[in-house]
Amino acid sequence: MFAALMLVCLAQAASAATVHVAASDSTAELKSQADYICDGYNDQVEIQAAINALPASGGEVVLAEGKFSLGSSVTLKSNTVLRGAGEEKTILTFSSGRVDISGVQYVTVGDFKLLGTGAIFIKNAKHITAERIYAYDISNVQWGAFQVRADGYVTEDIKLIDCTADYIARHGFVNDGTNGGLIKDMQFIRCKALSCGLHNRIASEYGTWVTGFDITETVDIENVLLDSCVADNNWESGFHIEYFPKKTNVTFKNCLSTNNGRVKQYSTDEKIWMAGYTVSGDVTLINCTAENNMKGIFFNTGHWVSGGVFVDVPGTPKFFNFHDVGSNIGLYMLGARRGVLENCVFENSETYAIYDYKSWGITFNNCDFVNPAGVKGVYIQNVVANSQDWSGVNLIFDENYQYNPGQEPTPVPTPVPTPEPTPVPTEPLAVPGIVAVEQYDAGGEGVAYHDTTAGNQENTLRTDDVDIVTRPWDDGYLIGYIDEGEWINYTVNVEEAGVYDVEFLVYAKNAGRTLTLAIDGEEACTVEVPAEGSWTIPLKPTAQVTFPTAGEHVVTLTFAGGDMNVGSMSFALAGPVPEPTPEPTPEPTPEPTPVPKDEPVSLSTPLPGIVAVEQYDAGGEGVAYHDTTAGNQENTLRTDDVDIVTRAWYDGYLIGYIAEGEWINYTVNVEEAGVYNVEFLFYAKSPGRILTLAIDGEEACTVVVPAGGSWTTPLNPTAQVIFPTAGEHVVTLTFTGGDMNVGPMSFALAGPIPEPAPEGMMVLPGIVAVEQYDAGGEGVAYHDTTAGNQENTLRTDDVDIVTRSWNDGYLIGYIAEGEWINYTVYVEAAGTYDVEFLVYTKIGGRTLSLAIDGEEACTVEIPAGGTWTKPLKPTAQVTFPTAGEHVLTMAFAGGDMNVGPLTFERSN
Repeated sequence: MFAALMLVCLAQAASAATVHVAASDSTAELKSQADYICDGYNDQVEIQAAINALPASGGEVVLAEGKFSLGSSVTLKSNTVLRGAGEEKTILTFSSGRVDISGVQYVTVGDFKLLGTGAIFIKNAKHITAERIYAYDISNVQWGAFQVRADGYVTEDIKLIDCTADYIARHGFVNDGTNGGLIKDMQFIRCKALSCGLHNRIASEYGTWVTGFDITETVDIENVLLDSCVADNNWESGFHIEYFPKKTNVTFKNCLSTNNGRVKQYSTDEKIWMAGYTVSGDVTLINCTAENNMKGIFFNTGHWVSGGVFVDVPGTPKFFNFHDVGSNIGLYMLGARRGVLENCVFENSETYAIYDYKSWGITFNNCDFVNPAGVKGVYIQNVVANSQDWSGVNLIFDENYQYNPGQEPTPVPTPVPTPEPTPVPTEPLAVPGIVAVEQYDAGGEGVAYHDTTAGNQENTLRTDDVDIVTRPWDDGYLIGYIDEGEWINYTVNVEEAGVYDVEFLVYAKNAGRTLTLAIDGEEACTVEVPAEGSWTIPLKPTAQVTFPTAGEHVVTLTFAGGDMNVGSMSFALAGPVPEPTPEPTPEPTPEPTPVPKDEPVSLSTPLPGIVAVEQYDAGGEGVAYHDTTAGNQENTLRTDDVDIVTRAWYDGYLIGYIAEGEWINYTVNVEEAGVYNVEFLFYAKSPGRILTLAIDGEEACTVVVPAGGSWTTPLNPTAQVIFPTAGEHVVTLTFTGGDMNVGPMSFALAGPIPEPAPEGMMVLPGIVAVEQYDAGGEGVAYHDTTAGNQENTLRTDDVDIVTRSWNDGYLIGYIAEGEWINYTVYVEAAGTYDVEFLVYTKIGGRTLSLAIDGEEACTVEIPAGGTWTKPLKPTAQVTFPTAGEHVLTMAFAGGDMNVGPLTFERSN
């Protein structure tokens, strides 16, 4: 009776799609904004009431900053969000119960901390996300902090993002189920399991089988990804996959497992595991690391049952670029009948580098086992007759190991058949299309290719010197064992002359390598292999090349830098061959009379016109220029310290040898006051350098050097400046960053100086406040589909201005399809502007359009991933053709969003 009465008294109107709940210790302001206020006792009552108040179509319950005390579970329903204010701001302490997400769809929970018995419990559900949840000191003995179950059901599309389980009585994360259940399409992103199973450890109370991540206990799993997850100091294993269930496409990427299985174990059985990674079945580890675990890797592909019968588990565990340091045993294989280890390192193991019992069929490729600290480096027991090939194992020991082969027989080598030479293609390869790297021309060394080593290193496909290889993570052939300066020719038949997009495929761990394509001996493009690659994850850099004619051409692929595997090249027609630009007849540059040092002169350049960079003022260092080095480096034209240079690819003079902070003055004579377009010319390989122009000491414009230049290809960025009066002015050119050669500046009159902005008008660059729309009413200043201002905020017409506690200014809300609003603005300078929007919405796919004076200027699509309380900030570019007054029209396609101010900045 009392609880019901309290709800009636404290609950404000909760029919909206967002309901706010305040804690007993929330601030007075947060309580004033809340629909429900908790009293610190059985707070699950108010939280559950808020969830139940949401409409069937769904909505969001926002828990304010504060401490909530719960005596039983809260149960989520479909299409709902339960969100706090942050992991350390909203704290839920359960004396009993948990967050229950059972039998529902499309639920998101996040941004809070769990204490007590609280757990995230997901059962027989779909499309569930838990994000930014910190579970700490959870005494729950029912499995763990984050539990996912499938009981006779397919639980799917589950995402755990930035979740942490710390000091948990049982598992940190656990997947389980019964009656033929399946968990599929699950992701763990940046999750952490810390000290799980160590909670006041009493074996009889908490049991023995306790891990950081129990990826499956008894339930089948399919399409599971663990990316950048961490397991540290857990009771048994850091990451554990039980061998009974079926595993399909389970992938670990960039995971770290440290200090697991290092405490005393109460059960002989669980002492078997105690690993950084315990895996079996169709499981792949890529770029993962283990440090100081009892075992770095424990893996098998089956198990023994009574009578010594071995039961096989489908799937092949694969380990690529795995690194283990300081574990008691590096690699522990128990009844492993399949497996791939490629580019793996196990170093400084306390006892065995390899411990193998009754395993075979394991493929090692370039695996190092380095300096086990004990005296038993390798232990291999009861290896059966068809033992695996150990040739890919590099034993790198400091003479302190003992090899214990047990009952290993002498393996019978499998004869390697002489490869059948693959016929060289008789037809040129078709373009557009894919050029397979193994289909290079015939002719041998120096004709069809250049390879620095004799023979095909892996004897794959062809019998000459090009090193064709295959790898399990790529479906085709690759060129491997690449050295600096090697090259290969491919004859192609081009269907149509034109510009072609070409996409390369490269595996490489080290950046800085380059691939160059030449067509008929003429260089066509060069691409640099980017950073962040690996031996197992492909990089796909792109470029453009021009085939000047249809028909047969020879494409030469050249390698700068080794240590990469290169796959096929894909060519797609992008457009016709561009028409050549006619070469203008250059006007001869008049030779200026050399200016002796310290001799005063007046060189006034008329504008509009071209300011030649060598025609700077007289006066010397600190007056006419600032140059950081004495003397003209190339002794060209003038005898002071400015470094005038000439280059073969440019007809005039340039300023070179530029250093940070240098500047030069030019006196100009302006024919007419006004706004002028200025075009610069410079050569630079590296972007990010800056040129600044000042007029009579006042900064007028800044341009940033774009990418895409070279020492021989000019860049021509543009800007606008204002000369306030006709007559003589001093223009100062300042350099930020060196390594560029700068040429003349071209000034052209763009228009008169704009009148100053009318008082009160919004000025760009600047911020357009959404509540400052034009006067005029419906159909003139705006179009709104509903009469009246829904929340009666600020203005009295039909535009729905709103305020929200999580936003400092005004917003436009209650937006419907097709509504629009006009804003009159004053633009200081014509040109291109970057515009940033501010939008709150839970639903992606809505669009905002801007028109300038009735002409569409840009459209942005609102991305997914937003909420009603966290803003999205999409950006676009618009062009104002003139300075002065313009009308901006913002139009909405799709409702269900709150829109804030627009920020305009000049584009570089």
